[in-house]
Amino acid sequence: MAIIPTRAPAPLPALRCGAAAEALRRQADLEPASLFDADSLGGNRLAFAFGAGFPYVQAAVGLNLLEGLDADLNLDSLYGVATQLSLGPKLRLAHAGGLALAAEVQGQWAVFRTSAAAEKTGARYLTGLRNFGVQPQLVVSYRGHYGSIFASAIYQGTFDLEPQSSGPLQGDPGAWTYGSNLGFHLGGELAPSGVVHAYGVVGLDFHLRQADFPVLPVVELGFTFPS
Repeated sequence: MAIIPTRAPAPLPALRCGAAAEALRRQADLEPASLFDADSLGGNRLAFAFGAGFPYVQAAVGLNLLEGLDADLNLDSLYGVATQLSLGPKLRLAHAGGLALAAEVQGQWAVFRTSAAAEKTGARYLTGLRNFGVQPQLVVSYRGHYGSIFASAIYQGTFDLEPQSSGPLQGDPGAWTYGSNLGFHLGGELAPSGVVHAYGVVGLDFHLRQADFPVLPVVELGFTFPS
């Protein structure tokens, strides 16, 4: 009796599973990623942002380091009168659906075109910035398919290495002084494509130094470029 050889079945299920996993990965890559909301960029992504408004023009870059952990670098300039560089990590604390909560801490360094001795109501007075700073903040956001909305509560501690006496009876201010600022910002980002996103931010910054402008409104419009 002749033996009819049987053909081994093709591993279609495995191939299909592999194709499905690849499709899911590509779909995740197409999801909007934001420098400003609380969710992570994810997938070792790199993103850039450029914006302008009052009081700053800004350039920013973010890089995903680990799952839920990004590193952000920001350059804020008062149109050349004062410029601040900020760098720090952003850690996603919670995530459920499109909602996310994150904490971020940045170290800051600022340079000014005018010396503190020659300045009365200039960049330091308007912005509340000083030579160095540390800025922790909490960010909450909701991310959908076409963008995100986000809100942040910010504390900024500033170190003034050029303190000036406010009057002849104030005495020597010392080698440095510490000040505090509070900020509350609300924004949104539209992501109609994976190439260019548009964003806007409004908010209020409260300067707790008596020598500074007390409340500074913040308005910024710009574009982000996720990779």
